Amino acid sequence: MVRKIMEFEATRPILVDARHSTSSPIILSLLLRKFTPQNPEDIIELAIINNKGLFRDVCLWCERTGNKLITSENENGEEDIRCIIQKGQGRGRGKKMVAVLSTVDLVDVVGVLEKAVGGCVLGMEVAVFFEGSGVRLLRTGYRSRCPGLFGRFRTTVIEEELKSLGRLLPRDAIEMLEELGASFYVCGRSMQRFGVEEEGVSVGKFEIGSGIMLVDLLSRSDVNLFSKGEFERP
Repeated sequence: MVRKIMEFEATRPILVDARHSTSSPIILSLLLRKFTPQNPEDIIELAIINNKGLFRDVCLWCERTGNKLITSENENGEEDIRCIIQKGQGRGRGKKMVAVLSTVDLVDVVGVLEKAVGGCVLGMEVAVFFEGSGVRLLRTGYRSRCPGLFGRFRTTVIEEELKSLGRLLPRDAIEMLEELGASFYVCGRSMQRFGVEEEGVSVGKFEIGSGIMLVDLLSRSDVNLFSKGEFERP
């Protein structure tokens, strides 16, 4: 009797090279893009730069979301850290976050949008409310800028710096938030004031409201984020 020899092929980790980014929300959103369709037994090899803050965020994310950090390596003082992560069953947090964007100032909106992405990757229910001049961020093709006499020059410099750090420009962050399932709300009065038409809004789904809607969202949220609010003429 001839015995049949069974051969098994080890599952190769899927590489996510995020060494270009210094933003943990962006890094983890890139990982989620690979994780979502995978089976629980599949694993990811995540490469990040050697930074204690980023590494701790990855560890914390695994703890909070039910994914498993199998091992991490940083041999011989190399410039990068490699983490082997196995997809877990998922663990909903049941918490809510509201991010309020009241300006188009590039410096002020980048951090708020990035943290909103962070809420999404942690499994929070994220709502983004646009009011004041911030509604223009939703206009298709709109470019967030820095104000002031040298605003155009500063905008270009900051955009290049954000790209070099692997961070997202506002329009790209909004696109990622939509991909991650965030909800969008827009102040109808501000849309009229700043000339933003419903047909020209860049996201597929959004709800129009005003002050009461915002207060209601904030009252039911666990975490609230605000950009700098200021009075701006249309």
